[in-house]
Amino acid sequence: MCGRFSLTWPISAIREQMEFQLVGDLTWSPRYNIAPKSLVLTVVDRNGTRFGGLMSWGITAPWEKTRRLINARRETLLTRPTFRHLARTRRAIVLADGYYEWDGATKQPYRFTDPAHGLWFFGALYQEHDDGPAEVTIVTTEALPALSRIHPRMPLILSENAVNLWLDHESHAFEAVLALPLPPDVLCFPVSSKVNSTSAEGPELIQPQL
Repeated sequence: MCGRFSLTWPISAIREQMEFQLVGDLTWSPRYNIAPKSLVLTVVDRNGTRFGGLMSWGITAPWEKTRRLINARRETLLTRPTFRHLARTRRAIVLADGYYEWDGATKQPYRFTDPAHGLWFFGALYQEHDDGPAEVTIVTTEALPALSRIHPRMPLILSENAVNLWLDHESHAFEAVLALPLPPDVLCFPVSSKVNSTSAEGPELIQPQL
């Protein structure tokens, strides 16, 4: 699963790498420890124009009003009733520059990030509501072999070309992204246990622990 991630880039730098129109009076401060139910920076495509706005992390299922579905498995997106319609009509990108997982045996937290310190595009699904913010869930896939010793799952990280397919609601080409995911190289290192607290913030959380 993906239960915590970061986005420490300023909004101006994000928009230099991925062009989109801001929805409303959007402001974004660097976040080093984004937890479920937080508002996350999300990009959608509507009639060929990309819009970036804030969505609440975690989709509320119709039969379960209290539990949030923060992740959706890539392998069952097109068959699971909860996500099947969203996968065909409500695809989005969640922006990030790293995520965290915990070693099941030692409980040591690890940070996973782009070796080139680039921006990551997480495949995601969203649903809108008449009242309150839209909700979004992050798609996960099998972890790269080198990372699976820590956790068997990882976010579906899309290349810039795959982003175009993922956001194109006029075609079924997005299914190729699901069939042949191409995760990038990932840098992994242990970080401070301070990240365990959902209220913890600050650049010290992403520093390697020797």
